[in-house]
Amino acid sequence: MKGIPNEAEPDRCEKRNFIESSFAKIKTDAFFDVQMQYPLLGLEYAETGCYVRKEVYEKLLKAAGMLPEGFRFRIWDAWRPFLLQKELYREYSENIIREFELESCTEEHKRAVIRRFVSEPAKDREMPPVHTTGGAVDLTIIDRKGVELEMGSS
Repeated sequence: MKGIPNEAEPDRCEKRNFIESSFAKIKTDAFFDVQMQYPLLGLEYAETGCYVRKEVYEKLLKAAGMLPEGFRFRIWDAWRPFLLQKELYREYSENIIREFELESCTEEHKRAVIRRFVSEPAKDREMPPVHTTGGAVDLTIIDRKGVELEMGSS
């Protein structure tokens, strides 16, 4: 099993109740294919580095070790700065309202639908969305040729 890289940690909320944990940086290697999506989409506050909590990294390594030989996790997103979470919520909200034709709905109904797709920005920095803590990863599995496996949804 590969060790946890010793990397400088990104800026993050230091006052928190959820967990005391250091960050690990995930790089493309035999277990992972890192393709951070938000920089590719041109989002202003997108993070190019792939950071997760140390405990998340350890579990990802364990899971990756159980994949068939040559298969890897393709990682699209992990730790997010608070400003990126705000940007995502704003951008996705506009698209969701348009796509689901929610323009004439109440604000409460719009928010309920939007929350099914993207977390609201943190109101309480001691209980932030999981991505802003390095505790969530958006990924899929790729085969030996780098082709994404069918996961049942787009």
